[in-house]
Amino acid sequence: MDSNLKDTKLRFFREWIDKTEQKVSILPTQEQSGAIAFVWLGLLLRIDYFVTPRGKLGFDIYEAISAYYLDDNKLIEEKNDALQKASIKLKELSSQKLSKNLYPVKQTFDIFTSNNLDEIRSFIDETLAKIIWYKEHKYEEIILTIYEYQALYMLYNFGMNDCLRELVQLNVRLHNTDFYSALGMSSMYKSEGVLDSTKISRTIKTILKTYDRLYPHLYDFSDSLNYESLEKFHHSYFNVIKSLSFSEL
Repeated sequence: MDSNLKDTKLRFFREWIDKTEQKVSILPTQEQSGAIAFVWLGLLLRIDYFVTPRGKLGFDIYEAISAYYLDDNKLIEEKNDALQKASIKLKELSSQKLSKNLYPVKQTFDIFTSNNLDEIRSFIDETLAKIIWYKEHKYEEIILTIYEYQALYMLYNFGMNDCLRELVQLNVRLHNTDFYSALGMSSMYKSEGVLDSTKISRTIKTILKTYDRLYPHLYDFSDSLNYESLEKFHHSYFNVIKSLSFSEL
């Protein structure tokens, strides 16, 4: 792997863990155990997606994520503790040891089976319902974290057609504009917290245009999205994504 790319990945790797620890430290442990789970899972998924560790490091992340979803009757607080310990263990690794697990890869998550679109739509509905609950109960600080988790988990867990995958990856990019900027890519924001609707709309149009012959029922939904705030944008984005038709007839 290019040394500059490797250094960038390692820098963000440590920054993400530090920021996650800070975020969790201000959340009430008992009252927001569900929110804390989203934070730790989001961190591990982000590391796996962007840093792309392989070997034992990649396997350890896979094990930590998989253990959380096991139906083993453990309390969510116990599962959160396990996620935290796994994250701290990663943080304690030396840069030299981390570097040995970084290789150039053609893809991030290894998905071997395709999923029914109804499964994906059901997951989106369930997650949006949880976001609404947090919104109604004034847990504002966790909402964007759940939107990012939602996109990363879809890429991690579901086999999607190429068009849907690209649309979900665009959403992930909006959550991590600082990482992409460090790699020399242009920002999708006019200023901090203010989306560049023109750039986003153009990107969506490009994605859809690539697949319009394969999926004739796709339509340009970019102008129907709510660009007023990050929260409203992500909500409108996932609501549109779940309604897209990928019929080839």
